[in-house]
Amino acid sequence: MRNPDRIDIFRSEVSIKDLEKRWNVTATDYCPLKFYTYWEKYPDQRVGQALINCGMVEGSFTTWSDEDVNILKDLGINIKPLLQWTSYYDKDKNLLDKPIKRTVEELDTDHIEAIMSDYEKKIQPLTEDYVNAFKEILEERKALTIKPVEHDVCKHLKVCEYDSLMKTRERAVEIPFLSFPNDWEVKIIPPFGGAAIRFIVKKRDYKASIYLDFDDMLGCHGSPYWEVYPVDGDTERVDKDNVEGLMQAIRNSLASQEKAEVKQELIAA
Repeated sequence: MRNPDRIDIFRSEVSIKDLEKRWNVTATDYCPLKFYTYWEKYPDQRVGQALINCGMVEGSFTTWSDEDVNILKDLGINIKPLLQWTSYYDKDKNLLDKPIKRTVEELDTDHIEAIMSDYEKKIQPLTEDYVNAFKEILEERKALTIKPVEHDVCKHLKVCEYDSLMKTRERAVEIPFLSFPNDWEVKIIPPFGGAAIRFIVKKRDYKASIYLDFDDMLGCHGSPYWEVYPVDGDTERVDKDNVEGLMQAIRNSLASQEKAEVKQELIAA
């Protein structure tokens, strides 16, 4: 008995033009409602048989014998929902109380692997359609399997060493909150070079680079400080807790860049 579910696939994905081209015929008096009503009444007939019996295409051996699954495959339509598998035993080879019929996509991965193992041992015969379907399903499920994260122990130890050296957890409490004007864009970047924090402020086309240094790793200030660059071609530094001073230094940076650009434009003019 052919799977009656294929009729809905033909209804939605295969046109009469597809079949005319395949068989090199011209359908006459084709009526989808009449045809599919007939085919659903006799679902074991092939599509060509049903069309011939409805008098909608001329009879020929090619049209009559063309298997529906082959038509779908040649049109690039997924046939796995049509491939059914009847299980008589459970995964431990114990006989079931009654057979269970499912599509191949509904089978567990372990079950499919066991079937393919028996196929490769020439214990379980399979058609090419089933072999290809099982292989595709296993590949799809393998691709979806989340691989365990491989931990780099040396890298993790170095991170712990950095946290200890830079006192990151203790200093996280000491860093003040910052509030920025609405017309500034702020980009946080990794704190390279010994800085505790780095970020960039952008206003229109002007950018200011800022970092926080706790240990005079990047300059001599004598205490934790913020540095802003550029400010009139140089840098400007303020103490860590001087938040208003930091905001003013950033304003100075953006304003000095705008001033320099205007000056360049006046010189060019």
